[in-house]
Amino acid sequence: MMEQKLLWGKLIDVMESKSGIDVFPELAFTFYLFTRRLYTELCNNGTSDVFFMSREGQPLLEMFKRYARHRQKIVPKETRVHYLEVSRRSTLLPSLRPLEKEDFETLFRQYRSISLYEFLSSLGLGAHANDVAAMLGSEMSAIQSRLADLPTDPDFKRLIGHPAFQHLYETERSSRKAAFVQYLSDLAGGIIPKRLAIVDVGWKGTIQDNLFNLLCCGDPRIVDHIDGYYLGLVAQGSVHPDNRKRGLVFSSVGERTKRFHVFNENRALFEVMLAADHGSIVSYASGREGKAFAIRGSFEEEEMVRNKIWPVLNIILDRFDELLSMSELQELSDEQLLEIAAELHLRMVFKPTESERNWFESVFHVENYGFFENTMFDAAAQRTSHVAKLKFCIDLVRKKGRAPLGFWPYKTLQEKGGKLVAGVYSYLRRTAL
Repeated sequence: MMEQKLLWGKLIDVMESKSGIDVFPELAFTFYLFTRRLYTELCNNGTSDVFFMSREGQPLLEMFKRYARHRQKIVPKETRVHYLEVSRRSTLLPSLRPLEKEDFETLFRQYRSISLYEFLSSLGLGAHANDVAAMLGSEMSAIQSRLADLPTDPDFKRLIGHPAFQHLYETERSSRKAAFVQYLSDLAGGIIPKRLAIVDVGWKGTIQDNLFNLLCCGDPRIVDHIDGYYLGLVAQGSVHPDNRKRGLVFSSVGERTKRFHVFNENRALFEVMLAADHGSIVSYASGREGKAFAIRGSFEEEEMVRNKIWPVLNIILDRFDELLSMSELQELSDEQLLEIAAELHLRMVFKPTESERNWFESVFHVENYGFFENTMFDAAAQRTSHVAKLKFCIDLVRKKGRAPLGFWPYKTLQEKGGKLVAGVYSYLRRTAL
């Protein structure tokens, strides 16, 4: 008991915010839990190569390297790590079948009310939008307008049936698939592992599904099996025995993991904080001497990342290093570590400080797939009168709690329903298994 109190006291000191920009400090422990579990999984499986997928994978890779360097003192293990530049957009087209066999289910299962331009951009074909408009005899404004249900729209069917688009699709699909395979081979040192281990922040694992279709379903079969390790999973995506996914901190696939509701509250925080130093990947191409490379898109959020996110992320990384130096943590069981992580994490998402709320409202997320738009987290307009809050609560009860609550339900409930409603929600989430 005394040892536990001492450990908690030490953790509280480590997690104490040191400045106005030192927000969401407990994320360091959640990342520590993820990294330790990932390291254990890879060691137990004898994984020789692991690929951290951009862009959230860049900070996760840095944390893994730091953890591995520390653990080398105790458990010698050599696992080669790679930074794989991918995105849903860059991997979709090379993963698809010939046009006459393709139904674009990977895209349309999540995005149906999109424009022809967004469809093209999701395939990495946005640069050909003017040509497509000419094929259909339409203005650019027409193909940029969102349609109620694109897969069933006559204009979409006309596009798919147009010979010029069929040629464009097949040419780009084949060349990009070849370029990606070469890029992956170069990254792996010349030989792509037959058992591919990938790491990402998670949620559905759409990129993994694309990679499975690209690498495991062709003739010849380039990869036999893909193992995806994620911080969290909330949907299984494509199901196949050779396409396995694991949420290492939380998951609702199959049976919900312990403390799921704590870690699942405000997943956008993970996405925002795990910021890379480059824009989203658009495509792949072959260069000189047979080398292939990833083509990066514009980094439109660069100023925000440099000024708002990296200063916070750097503090989290320093705090991560402090946790590595705490020998007491290595003595804890995995179950004990999870409970500590959950108790620390719930403070951030259910009792955020004013500085943390303000910081979250000052950042945004760029969507480069499906809906091409920036997501702002500023909820100032949601702060409403007492009458409006009462109406919101009545509507919430009428819909049995199924009303859309945005990226951070607790914060939305507090602003639109009041502290009492948010408090009840917080209690139910915190005490759920």
